[in-house]
Amino acid sequence: QIKQVTKDQTYVQTLIDAGKLSQEEAFSHPDRNIILQAIGGHHRQLSPAMHRIKLEPNDQILLCSDGLYEYLTDVEIAKILAEHTPTEAVEEMVNRAKARGGHDNITLIVLTAGSRTTPSQPLSFTQEITTS
Repeated sequence: QIKQVTKDQTYVQTLIDAGKLSQEEAFSHPDRNIILQAIGGHHRQLSPAMHRIKLEPNDQILLCSDGLYEYLTDVEIAKILAEHTPTEAVEEMVNRAKARGGHDNITLIVLTAGSRTTPSQPLSFTQEITTS
């Protein structure tokens, strides 16, 4: 199963939260890229979203930008994560997003929880993507 833990800190997300806009409408809203908080931006005081979640061995966390989730559904993401190693899953998701017109920053990392007796092996994957 896949569960979204955080929400975008955007103007459009505030409209969704207020019930004024649907998730489907948000994808094409003209103000969807207005960010309310950003490191290095004009904001003097940031209020980062912080969550504590319990992980079981082999649970995975996907951290990603809208450059990914605007092009893949939750069902697709869950299936790719279930059927591939983390490195393969990252490559597959980036490739699918690019094939579907990914024009923005496609950033993601997959973390897998280890067990208390067997630590997870470090994962390193970097792919620079340049789109026109």
